[in-house]
Amino acid sequence: MTITGVFVSFILFLLLYINRRKFNGLVLEPFFWICVSYIQYFGFADISQSSVLVTDLANLFGFIVFLVFYYISRRNTKTRFIYKISTTAWPIKILSNNKYSVFPLSRGAIIFLTIAFASWAFLDLYTNAVAYGSLDAALVRFYVGRPINEIPISTIRFLNTLFTASVGIILVFRLNGVANKNLLCRQLFWIMFLIFEIVMIPKGTVGYVVYPLFIIVITDAILIKKKVLSSFPYILYMIIFPLVLMIGASLLTIRGGVYDRPQEAIEALDIGNWGKHREATDRGYSIVFEYTEKIINTYGNQKDYLPFYTLYSILVNPIPRELWPGKPYGFGKILAMDAGAPEESGVSYAAGIAGEGFANGGWVGVAFLAGLVGALCGFFAKFAFTLFQSPSTIHLLVAFQAWLAAQYFIRGDMLSAWGQAVYPLVFSLVALWFISKISRLLTRR
Repeated sequence: MTITGVFVSFILFLLLYINRRKFNGLVLEPFFWICVSYIQYFGFADISQSSVLVTDLANLFGFIVFLVFYYISRRNTKTRFIYKISTTAWPIKILSNNKYSVFPLSRGAIIFLTIAFASWAFLDLYTNAVAYGSLDAALVRFYVGRPINEIPISTIRFLNTLFTASVGIILVFRLNGVANKNLLCRQLFWIMFLIFEIVMIPKGTVGYVVYPLFIIVITDAILIKKKVLSSFPYILYMIIFPLVLMIGASLLTIRGGVYDRPQEAIEALDIGNWGKHREATDRGYSIVFEYTEKIINTYGNQKDYLPFYTLYSILVNPIPRELWPGKPYGFGKILAMDAGAPEESGVSYAAGIAGEGFANGGWVGVAFLAGLVGALCGFFAKFAFTLFQSPSTIHLLVAFQAWLAAQYFIRGDMLSAWGQAVYPLVFSLVALWFISKISRLLTRR
C-alpha cells in the first residue's frame, strides 16, 4: 500500500468510527466516497522505485491540500445562500399541517417524469443504433466499439444531461413510493430500474450497471435521515445486489471483445472466472496511478508545463467547436493522444488531481488545482447536505446531483468531470427556474 493509501485509510477508519451508530450519515457524506476513490486509484503501488514514490508523495500532497480547502469551503458556505439559490429556482409551498417528510408527487408530475425517463431510454438506444449502424451492433459494442457514424458533441452532452436527470427520476420515484406509500411510484421505480440496467449494459462500463445500487442506498439513507425508515432494508439488498454485481462482473470478461450479434456476447460470458474479473478491475484502477507517474516524469523535463491549462479549457468549453475549430481540448484528451489515441476518437484518460495539476505547473500546479477542486467539492457537499433536509422532491433531486458533483473530480480528467458535475446541476436549476416562472404566468391568467 502507498503512503497515500495508508493516510487516507486512517481518515476513512476515523469516519467509520465516528459514524458507527449512524451509517446512513456516512452514506450521505461525500467525503467518505472521496476517500474510497482515493484508495482505489492511488492506494496501491510499489513505492520502492523512486519515480513511484515521488508520484505517491504528489498524490498525498494533493489530497492534503484538497482536504483543507474542502472543509474550509464546506464550513464557510452559508446555508442561507444555498436556500436562496434553491428556492429561487423552485419555491417550496409549505403545507399547513406539515405532515410530509417528502412532499407527494402529483399525478401530472408522475406522468411528466415517466415520459422524460422513457424519452432518455429511447434517445440513448436510437442514437447508438444510428451511430453503430444497427441496434444489434449498438448492443454489442461493449466499451471498446467505435461508431461508424459520428455522434455530435452537442448530442453527447444532451444525452449525458438526460442520463443524470433519469438517475434522479429513479431516485424520486423510490423516495415518493416509500415515504408516501405510493404503489404506482413503487412499481414505476422497479420498471425504470430494469430499463436502466438494459440500456446501460451495452456501454460495457461496470460503474453504469452498478449505479442503480447506489441510487437505492442513497435514497434509503435519505429516508432514514427523515425517519421514514428505521434501518436499511438489508433483505432487499441481499436479493438485488448479487444479481447486479454478477452482471457487472460478467461485463469485465466481454467488454473488450468484438461481437456481431448479442448471442455471441452471451456465449462469451465467463461468470465463474473471478480471477479475470479481479485482474481487469485492478488494471482499471492502477492505470490512473500510472498516468500520474508518467506526467510527473515527463512535464518539466521532456515537455513544458501548461500553466492554468485546465482552468482555461473549462472556461472556453461552452463555446461550440463548430464556431472555434481550434478550441483547446481537455487535458484528458491530450493525455489520451499522448498515449496513442487518434485525435478524432472520443477517448479521454485521467491522471488524478495531482497528475493534471502537475502538468499545469509542477508542485505549484498540484497545490492550485487541489485547492480549487477541494473548494468546489466542499461547496457541492454543503449544497447537498442542506437540501437533503428539504421536504421538496425537486430539491432532493437537486441535492442528489450536488452530492454526485462533490465526488466527480477525484479520478481526474477535470474537463470531463466538470461536464458531468456542473453542467447538469446548472441546467437543472435554470430549467426549474424557467418552469416555475412559466407556471406562475399561466396561473395568473
